[in-house]
Amino acid sequence: TGDLIPVLCHRSIFISHEASHAVLFTRYRELVMQRQAAQLKAFYSAQAADVRAFCKDNNISWLVVEEKYYRPDMPPGVLFAPFEQRLRDLLNQTPEPWLLAHARKSGKQVQPGVFLLNTGPIIDSPELP
Repeated sequence: TGDLIPVLCHRSIFISHEASHAVLFTRYRELVMQRQAAQLKAFYSAQAADVRAFCKDNNISWLVVEEKYYRPDMPPGVLFAPFEQRLRDLLNQTPEPWLLAHARKSGKQVQPGVFLLNTGPIIDSPELP
């Protein structure tokens, strides 16, 4: 979903499927590995504090949250190794991650199952559970 944001919105993105393509991946391997690990930790955490720290530390203003990436029955090939297994392990540990629940409640649904979430209130409000 994030691959067209730089083209259509003239904004940078933190990580995308496009950036993880094999040709680009070899050039930016360390960056992609670090960013993918950080994103998974935040997206599948049970705590708002992890999402808040991720957004604040990486200057992230908006998140695209897609329900399909939170389904335990996701088809293989969603992410590249080792992150696909890590995603599935995190989802088993936290079946209802905080970010998904918050996006459903406070995000703007832009398509069925796809939410756009302004991170300003998350970063500015340490009282969020």
